[in-house]
Parts: sequence; structure tokens; C-alpha cells
Amino acid sequence: MESGDFAAAKPLAARLLETMERAGKKGADLARTRQVLGSISDRLGDHAAALALLEQARAEFTAAGAPPLEIAACEDEAGRAALAAGKFETAERLLRSAMLARRAAREETDAAASQIQLAEALLKLGRFAEAGDACREAEQTADPAARALAQQTLGTLAHTGGDPEQALRLFQKALATARSGGEACADLLPGLEGSIGQSLFRAGRSREAEPYLERAAAGPPEMRAAAVNNLAELRLATARPEEAKTLLEAQLANESFTVSSGPAAITLWLNLAAARHRLADLSGAGEALAKAEAAAKNVLPDIHPLRPQLDLEAATLARDRGDEAECARRAETASRGALAWLRAASLKPEEARLLDLRAMLDPVSPLAALTPENTERLADAVLASHGAATGLFLARQKGGNTPTAPTAEEVRNSLPAEAALVDFIRWRPAGKLGEWSASEHYGAVILRRARPAAWVDLGPAAPIDARVRRVIAAARDAAAADRETGDRASLLWQCGDLRRMICDPWEQHAAGAARLFLRPDGMLHFVPWAVLRAEDGRFFCQLPREMEIIAFPRAAPRAALNHRPVWRALAAPDAPGESIQALPPEFRAELSDLPALPGVAAEVAALRLAAADRALVETPAATESAWAAPGADILHFAGHGFAFPDPSGRMPVSGLFLRPAPGSDGVLFAEEAAALPLEGVELVTLSGCRTALGHYRAGEHASGLRHAFLTAGARSVAASLWDLNDARAPEMIRLFHTRLAAGDPPARALQSAQRDWLAGSPLPAGVRAAAAGAWYLESAGWSSTR
Repeated sequence: MESGDFAAAKPLAARLLETMERAGKKGADLARTRQVLGSISDRLGDHAAALALLEQARAEFTAAGAPPLEIAACEDEAGRAALAAGKFETAERLLRSAMLARRAAREETDAAASQIQLAEALLKLGRFAEAGDACREAEQTADPAARALAQQTLGTLAHTGGDPEQALRLFQKALATARSGGEACADLLPGLEGSIGQSLFRAGRSREAEPYLERAAAGPPEMRAAAVNNLAELRLATARPEEAKTLLEAQLANESFTVSSGPAAITLWLNLAAARHRLADLSGAGEALAKAEAAAKNVLPDIHPLRPQLDLEAATLARDRGDEAECARRAETASRGALAWLRAASLKPEEARLLDLRAMLDPVSPLAALTPENTERLADAVLASHGAATGLFLARQKGGNTPTAPTAEEVRNSLPAEAALVDFIRWRPAGKLGEWSASEHYGAVILRRARPAAWVDLGPAAPIDARVRRVIAAARDAAAADRETGDRASLLWQCGDLRRMICDPWEQHAAGAARLFLRPDGMLHFVPWAVLRAEDGRFFCQLPREMEIIAFPRAAPRAALNHRPVWRALAAPDAPGESIQALPPEFRAELSDLPALPGVAAEVAALRLAAADRALVETPAATESAWAAPGADILHFAGHGFAFPDPSGRMPVSGLFLRPAPGSDGVLFAEEAAALPLEGVELVTLSGCRTALGHYRAGEHASGLRHAFLTAGARSVAASLWDLNDARAPEMIRLFHTRLAAGDPPARALQSAQRDWLAGSPLPAGVRAAAAGAWYLESAGWSSTR
């Protein structure tokens, strides 16, 4: 039945129900009529009304003593309506009841169908393990349609969990299952092809995605809108706005999309506005946008991810019409809407893809691209954008509510008088005719006490990211580290060029600041800041200005100790051995020949020497229980660390090899480290190879070991950006901990140690820089003591 047929049937069903109620009808017949009206409302997109009707019908069926399977069918429909309406807990309750009733009646196919929808509800509630178990159980049914749907939901689970390749494999498996089911599964094929096409498109494989999306766009009406939107977005992304416009206009002319059709119809009009805008048809774009906004006014809640997208299109349209005031107004509205959505979504466990969606709903980009002169508003947007994402990260790892991001004024007032905060952000520029660039830029907000905020566009992100990677590669390459400064392949030249790219543009705004707090974003999480080379040839750690990398824009007062500090040294000098089996198979080969580390014993001895009479050094076995045991002020690990990239540049696996212990796999993974009870620990030092690496998304912590330990409660984490030299590491540790024992805060202690190492080592300058620059210290907030 077409959507127009449902629209025609709805008033007939409503009149019949009203007639029965006036006549005093009760029982199952009344319930069935109400169920029909609820089903029609659901198909027309009015999910909230459908849910109310279906729940009432269910109660009437129960009161009338209807057969359990009839009640279960109504529960199943109500559960699906609840899913569509965003009432996920209600959906779970209804679908679980339907599944159990159908299973008790040995209706395995119908039970599996309810179980698949139950898995979708669990997925939306953030209960991923339960959702996966439900899908895998449903996949065992003999019915190919149910198996295909279970596999499709498993694909959605993989995509939500950040594994797009696994998601694509599961969607393809589901399509093969559905095809093997013949006519009984024919209705599933367009939706499955749409899932495959969307996955390929989001992975940048547009040419492969297009035929899948074309077939999905020719499918049943209830699936067509989403497929058409994806196909139109693909054609817009591949510079074919005329084709996108033709497709969208045909869809909107042939389908009966009413206000109640919901977000899919709004997105069709929004995409049509974008297509006409790209074709310089500003009047036509305005008409389509007006229809999208009229529909949104009646359908969307006040906080919804589509609202800022509508405002973004309106802002760029106003700019291209020459209406600067309207452009500024709508850019501000887009930014506020994106921030409101980020804050709301960060409190909902079902928004597992918040950070993926943030790339589309970046609150900074409209202000930076369209109204960059409003620096105060831009500074607030940068702080809030970082805050929503990092707050979500912390809440997911440790539980509880996300912290509220401070305003620029609050941060400025809390800064020490002699300090400057440089808050970096990745953002997207807006090009001509409403086309937002896929190429991101870096920007920086600079905040200082009693001064207005400053904003600097650092330029395209790609060359900066490439330079950071070349710096890290040069530091790992003994030949590059040993080359002269003037050689462009040398580490020294690379460090000077990176400084010119990411520091020179904002330096004038930080002039005269004795302390510098840096809050990175993107690949800047992996910059060896200490050994960036200043114009006069000195490294940053040799300059008189103190520098501290921070995760949060806040003061972090040090705990007043009324006891002798306790330093706990966790030494794991042995090769990993059987512990490697705890890693995914694809990573084991690279670690199979890791050697024992004789320098670890020297490192522990250096720690004792640094402590002298000022700290108590404990040396328990380096097990997981030793990490979690209370009483340590500083935790120092010496041993093998690991972090593995995949082709997309992410770092999915990172951890430390510990000493084997009963009931333990001998590995402390980053996600396990994040759950440790480390509140009150002043410093965690990770003296192992590549322990500072991780993966990032714009506005987020760089996930990995160093941020896992910050999440666990440590005030600061010192780790390594590349491989450490086993023979040289003990001397750096001695210098660092000697400063700590003298009372220096961790950031100052490391900067001093790096400065002393560079001054005292007889090695060539580049080799010294590689050894000093490997160390990276990040704090939860800046130290409040000088």
C-alpha cells in the first residue's frame, strides 16, 4: 500500500473507531479497530500517536482475554512504534513481552522478529553486549528473513561500535542470506542494499556505493526516502548537483510526503535546497528550504540534529544573497543548536555515535566560516564543543553525568595573570554556493586574563597532519635524527617547520605570557611540543616560558601531602611471552620478538636515586592488582607498551604488558586502565614504547593509554610518542623524578628534565631531541602553583 492509500484509510479507521466507542462497544473488536488505526498512524510517521493507540489496544485485548498470540502481535507493533518514537525503554518492555509469548507458543519465526527489534532497542539504550547476544540468538532461526534481519542489526551494532569494515561485511552477509530466501525475502533486499550503499558511501567508496543506493531508492515507499536522501547526498558529494536535484524533485513529486512523514521528508527538502543552491538557483533553494523549515516546525523537537543543518543552509544562502545580518543570525543559531544537541546527546547513552555526528554538526564551523570576527562567541563554541565530547568520553568510561563546559569568561577569569591558554580545534570552512568543504582546517582560540578572546585560522589540516607524521617518523629514524638542521629530512628541520605552521600564527597573542597552556585537537595530540624548534634555534623546553599540555580548561590544585610521598615502581622487564595471546591475532606477529629490557632495572635504580630521602619507593610485582591498590602518589611503569594503527589511522588497540598473575592475561588494555581507581594519584609515568599514542576524533580526547589514565583520575600522565631507548631511558627518568622529589609540579619537572638532558648529553642535537621529545606529559588541568 502506498503512503497515499494509508492517508486515505486513516480517517475511515478513525470514524469507525469513534462510532464503536459511541455505541459503547468493548472487547477484542474495539481493540482490533484501534490497532488498525495505530498501524496506519505508524506507517504515516505519527509514531507517538501510534504508540498511544497500540498500547491502549493491548490493554483492551488483555482485558477481553484475547489469545496470547494476538496480544503479542499488538505488543510487537507497539514496540516498533515506540522504537520509532524514541521511547526505547518502552520498546524494550513491549518487544521482550512479545518475544517471550511467541517463543512460548513455539512461533519461532515471529519470536525471532520481535527479538531483532528488541536488539535494536537495546542498541539504542547503549546495552551493546545484550543487543549482540539477542541478534546472535535470533540468527539461529531457520527463517532466512529473520536471519538476514539479525545480521543487518549486527552490522548496525558494528557500525555504531566504530568498526565500519565489519559492519559492511555483516550487511553483505545479510544480503546474501536474504537472496537465498527467494520471494519470501524480496521485501528486505532494498533495505539491505541501502545499508551496504550507505556504508560504502560513508567509507568514501562512492563509485561502489551508487548502484546499491540506486536499487534501494527504487524499493518500497517506506524505505525509499532514506535511500533517496543517501543517493542525493552522494551525488552532491561527487559534484553532480543537477542529478541530485532531478532525483529529489521526482521523489517529492511522486510521493505523498506530508508533515507527519517526519525527518526523512524534511531531509529531502533540505537536500533539494542544497542541490538548487549549488546550481546557483538561490530562489529555488529558498523555496525548498522554506518547505523543510515549515515541516520541521511541526515535527522536530526543539533540540534535534536536523535543526542546525537547516540553519547552516539558511546562513550560507543568506551570505550568497548578500544579507550579512541574516547570515550572522543564522550562523549563531546553527552554532547554538549544535551545542544544545551535543549537550543533550552527551547525556543519553544511546547516542553512541555522538562523535561521528559531531563532524557533521560542528558548532565551531559556522562561526569560524561565516562570522569569525565574533571571537567571544567563537571561544565559547570551542570550549563547549570540546566539553560535550570529552564530557561524554568521561561519563561513558566512569559513569555519572557529563561536566558542563565553562564559558570563555569563566576560563579567562580562572587563568593565572601571567598565563595564556591556546585551545586548538579542527573546523570546516564554507565554500561558494553553500558547499561546505570536506577538508578541515585547524584554528586556535587564545584566552588571557583581562583581554578579549583571539581567534586564528591555522589553515588546512592536511599539511599540518602530514608534518606531524613526518616529525614522528624522523624521530624514529636514526639517520634523520642525526642529520644537520638545514637538511629538510632532518628531525631538527621538521621540528622548526612544524613550529612555523602551528605556533607562529598565534604567537603575537601570547606574547609576554610566562606560562602557556595548550589544549590540542586532532593530530596535534601527538606533537612533541617540548622539542619544537624556535626561530633562534632553541627548543621550546629550553625557553624560559613554562608550557603545559592540558585535557581540560581548568585549574587543578595539587593535593597537600601530610605524609612522605609514595612512588610505586611497576617493573616488567621480561619479554611478553604468553601474554601476547590476549591481543587480536593480527597484532601478535609484530610483538612476538620483543626482547627483555635490561634497562628497566637501571630505571628502577634511577628512581630510587632520585627519591633519596624525600619519597618512599615501592616495588611490587607489576600486576593489575598493583595498579589498583591504594596509597601511591606517583605510579611509574617500566616495560613494554604497544599501540597499533589500522589503515584508517585509528589506534584500536593499546596497552601495557605486565607480569603474569593468576586470573590475569598479563595485559592492561587502555579500556581497563580507564576503569582503575586512581583519583588522587598525582602522576602516572608510562616508560614504554609508544604509550602516548592513540586515535582521535575532532573535539575528543585522543583515546589510548594516556587519556585512559586521566579518565581513571590521575592528575597527570607522562608517556612516550615513539620507541624509547632502553639504555637512555633511565637517565631521563632520574632527571624527571629528581625534579619531582624537589617539589616541582609534573609539567615543570618534565620540562626541566628535558632541558637538562639537552644541555648535558654529548649526543648530536637531533639525537638528543629525539630522546627528549619522545616524552609527552598531559594534565587534567593546569597546575595552580608556581
